Amino acid sequence: MNRKTIIYCSLVVAVLLLATVICFSFLFSDEGGRSGHSRDRKDLPVSLEAVPSDAVMVLEFDDYARGAEAFSRQSMPPYVFSGKSAVPKVLRELPEKLKEVSGSRALDGLLRGDLSLSLHYSGHNRISPLVAITPADSSIVRQVAEAVSDISGDCVVRAEGGTVVFTDSEVLAESSLRHLSEGVSILDNPDFESMALSADRGTNLYVNHRNLGKLFSGCFNSGYLGYASFFQNFSYWSCYSLEEVGENGMDISGFDMHNVTVDEYSYVFNDLRPKSPTVFSVTPYYSSMALSLPVSDLTALVSNIDRYRDGQGRLDKMVDRRQELARKAGMSPEEWASSLSIGEVGVIRFDTGGKETFVNMVKCGNPSAAGDTAVMKKYDYPGFLASLFGSVFSLAEEDYCVSVSGWLAIGPESAMRDFLNGSALELDLARYLSDAGLSDAFPSKSLLTVYLNFASDPDGLTSPFKTSLARSIAEGAAGYTVDMYAYSLVSGKNGAVPSLKVRLSDYEVPTVSRFDRDTVVVIPKGPWKVKNCGTGRTNLMYQQDNMYICLTEENGKGIWSAPFSSPICGNIDQLDYFENGKLQMIFASGSKLYVIDRLGRMVRPFPVDLGKEILLGPQVYDFNQNRKYNVMVLHTDNTLGLYDLKGRLRDDWVGFDTDETIKKLPRLMEINSSLYWVVTTSLQTVICDFTGKPVADFSGSKKMRPDVRIEPYAGNSVEIETYDGKMWVLDLKSGEFSRR
Repeated sequence: MNRKTIIYCSLVVAVLLLATVICFSFLFSDEGGRSGHSRDRKDLPVSLEAVPSDAVMVLEFDDYARGAEAFSRQSMPPYVFSGKSAVPKVLRELPEKLKEVSGSRALDGLLRGDLSLSLHYSGHNRISPLVAITPADSSIVRQVAEAVSDISGDCVVRAEGGTVVFTDSEVLAESSLRHLSEGVSILDNPDFESMALSADRGTNLYVNHRNLGKLFSGCFNSGYLGYASFFQNFSYWSCYSLEEVGENGMDISGFDMHNVTVDEYSYVFNDLRPKSPTVFSVTPYYSSMALSLPVSDLTALVSNIDRYRDGQGRLDKMVDRRQELARKAGMSPEEWASSLSIGEVGVIRFDTGGKETFVNMVKCGNPSAAGDTAVMKKYDYPGFLASLFGSVFSLAEEDYCVSVSGWLAIGPESAMRDFLNGSALELDLARYLSDAGLSDAFPSKSLLTVYLNFASDPDGLTSPFKTSLARSIAEGAAGYTVDMYAYSLVSGKNGAVPSLKVRLSDYEVPTVSRFDRDTVVVIPKGPWKVKNCGTGRTNLMYQQDNMYICLTEENGKGIWSAPFSSPICGNIDQLDYFENGKLQMIFASGSKLYVIDRLGRMVRPFPVDLGKEILLGPQVYDFNQNRKYNVMVLHTDNTLGLYDLKGRLRDDWVGFDTDETIKKLPRLMEINSSLYWVVTTSLQTVICDFTGKPVADFSGSKKMRPDVRIEPYAGNSVEIETYDGKMWVLDLKSGEFSRR
């Protein structure tokens, strides 16, 4: 696992921290926000007295009904984070089971009772849940314990006084009983008690950051255990409450942190002014990740980050790194950032050319300082962003840069081309989420916002987790276009306050955007089947790594090989060049057409130069069956050419003009004795007449998918299906559409 992979996955872990630790304890309530009122010790749930003091986290429900309902939605946390735990099953089935064996009165006593869930390290890299239930009617404790045992024989169930506990660990169950009998519990921890008393009655989650290393060993793959220290140093204790819950969403909001000091990461945002995160308006809608770090005070932010680095013993190394970068670039990272008047920095991750790629984003208050980036150019300051704002900015390959709506985009060539040709921002993430009704996922102002969408890259985003947990999370995203986790730090009266919003949506990607990303033209590598006119058998022709061209029998027996010096452009076709019944092979390389006979000899007057580089082709056509051949090729400048064998464009060839990527050579289609070309682009399918001119206006509601089927209908007409699923009859001569 390389360093960039670890940094990225650690960021994923950070965003999912709250969701993951709620494997067995997610907030669920119909009440919003905190009133700010504090409680007395007697107001705290009795079930908390059964929680041992070594808990990694604790969740309190003020009644059982809310806790059980939290596990009822199988596409949402906590169910998708519960792995193979029996807790969801027990909590869901216990009310019905208890009613069945003990009646409605017992059920009422259970539902009105309180419930606490906690996570504990039980050894061997294992995290165990502990559920404590204190029914409102203490006389039903025995019946509750028996019902739990009946539902799951794997649970260790104990009862003490008016409380029932169950877990998967015998040691943890006995520890809980000792705490109950001795009157000692998590409530005797002064930090925990202080936070619990400051929280409102309802549903509250408490996280012990100092113990999170134990959570890592139980939930994450071994490669990430060394990064637990970041989360342990975020603060000491933190507390979270539910703000709102919808049909397809859950929100958690932090309202308190204890003992935050300068060597803890949350201190980085102390005394900084939140700003509106805007990077999402220059993020492709199909991105799997986006991070926004608004910069209200560059000097203060970098100073806070450096204090955190100093507390971790890493500042001296970073100072040396900045000095090294300054020597190479002739300008220090601080001077560079100041000259751009940076207002926000971000990292986004999206698919380009079939690969998930990182891009750094810089919002420039002074765009002119970035130079002329209307075209792609080499980026001269790699490493500057990471040295100032953190290692997450080292994920991108900082090779090139372009200007995008006041932002400087920095990344590999393929991603920069997506920005330049408009495909990346045909639909931006902010607009897409707004159209999907999910714009509330981002705060109006924040100190930090990180967005993850599991539906865009389920395998990549679940890679940090152990197999069962990763599978459960990925399955939760199945069937959705959006399965997002938006983690934000907003400003509170005592410093940074974390918030996590989970949203699910099956909102369909509008029109054709998802195909527009598919801009890679596949160049076949062979072998190609050719007919041997001497033997009548089918032979195979291919090109070796050393560029030699070879001909073999179908069984692999070699016939000949001929030296060549450059790659073939993805196709080998045949023609009867001498009009004597003997077939030759024709192929392209560079900007030239080559013809070779069945013995491997070049045919004169070839090669013929077409004047510009060929990407794919040729495809040979004998339109009049008179051996007056034409060839179709796709050029590297995204144009199609129909040539004769002397390298001249046909006089009647107009050509097909598009900004979209032409994906392959067009298909020749004959309808009612007329010839048409079916052209496939990254965005759509277009039917052209023989000259290459579209036969109709295929924009808007008449746009066809790249994978559309075209069926002959009657006369000059074909039947087509447009993006909206409607069937049309298209007259290829008049260009008119009519409903089928």
